[in-house]
Amino acid sequence: MREYVEWGMKGIGVAVATVVAVLVSGCAPPASAPFNTTAGIASTEVARVEVKDDSFEKLVKFQGPRLSLGYQPYGILVNAANLRSWVDRASGSASHQLYVVDYYEGSGWKFWSRVNGQGGDQLEFVSINREVGSCGRYTGCGHYETFGATIPDKVLRDHASTGYSVKFFAKNGEEKVVTITPQMISLQIEAIDKRFPPKVEPAKTESAPAASKKPAKR
Repeated sequence: MREYVEWGMKGIGVAVATVVAVLVSGCAPPASAPFNTTAGIASTEVARVEVKDDSFEKLVKFQGPRLSLGYQPYGILVNAANLRSWVDRASGSASHQLYVVDYYEGSGWKFWSRVNGQGGDQLEFVSINREVGSCGRYTGCGHYETFGATIPDKVLRDHASTGYSVKFFAKNGEEKVVTITPQMISLQIEAIDKRFPPKVEPAKTESAPAASKKPAKR
């Protein structure tokens, strides 16, 4: 379970360090090729899935590009969501997680605690990390909450053409809807199926009925 939590935490550390660097230098990092633009939400990620395939590990890991979730402090991609997948190299079974980082300023935590899928389906909520950033006299402290939702493989594949929305609920009463776009799902599934081609069931052939034999005349 530990690898499900830790993989991806490196990105938060980089984001925090980058924010500090921007404050010191006054410069923003260069943007890469755009990944996605939907409903006015834009991300600067490259449209590809990172694959971590270590022959000494049981699971092959797939990390999709991040989708911007609105407010980005100092123009750096911090508030974001992306798909992460783990595939068992022996069985080929896959598990998926919508990984979310929520950054906000203030005096207390929101405490994100549960999640539902569209249609009211209850999904598994995964609390990953909480971290306090820099503090200001007038803005309070920066808070980073990292959490996820487990998405069943069938659900993800069934919504490849339409996308899939989930709603997170916090203990302070706030709610957050995150939509996994068709592009995000397609990229993830294509990367997984390329590494683990789906098994094709052999076509069943119907055998011809046996000819009835007439009893021999005596």
